[in-house]
Amino acid sequence: MDEPPENHGEEIVSEPLEIDEEELSNASRERGRILDISDEIRLLAKQNRLTLFKNKAGRRKNSAGGWRAETELQFQSHAHPDCRFVQAMLTVSLDLTPGAKVLTVRPDRAMVHPVKVSESIKPAFEVGIPGIGLKATLGGEKTTEQTFDQPVLTGYNGEDRAIWTFKAPASGYELSLNVPLQLAIEYPATVEILRASVQMSARVAVRGWTDFIPLIGSKSGTGTASVYLDR
Repeated sequence: MDEPPENHGEEIVSEPLEIDEEELSNASRERGRILDISDEIRLLAKQNRLTLFKNKAGRRKNSAGGWRAETELQFQSHAHPDCRFVQAMLTVSLDLTPGAKVLTVRPDRAMVHPVKVSESIKPAFEVGIPGIGLKATLGGEKTTEQTFDQPVLTGYNGEDRAIWTFKAPASGYELSLNVPLQLAIEYPATVEILRASVQMSARVAVRGWTDFIPLIGSKSGTGTASVYLDR
């Protein structure tokens, strides 16, 4: 389990996670086989939980006479001892506040992890040896290795929504979600309260299961978990 955010504020959503049946069906089609999860594995997967805190929020008038709100959110994960989070996603949608627009999403790239990629280059051609009918390969196989910086956390500004994705860059990587997530939003002066809906989803590795299991918040998956972002 992640440690609670230091000096964390209001707990706004704390949800048990359910199997995302739609995502599981999509994964089955991609693999060309049905991913049949046993009742035991399903039970283990559903023992995981995500909590969302609102560390701070406020608003002020902008130059156009409307409102500018700035909010800081933070995840906390609660994993079952036999499970491990390999991905977590938070989507904040402004569909509940007409005219609202996301200005900035921070961070948009964080917790960079070096990933090594190796590529083997096989010989390009063979030549025949006259008189004995044998072929010889010219040149030996070469292996090249490159290192890429892969962010564990990425943020996306879709104007009407903000999306943060945490993703483990390598097998066995311990995914930590304790990173402040900040966004700035503008909305009309006629709007009294900035309301947004949140959706939390994840993928977990479960002991005894070779694939990752997609999970979704039991409430936020239906769009019913709403939060205030300006107070």
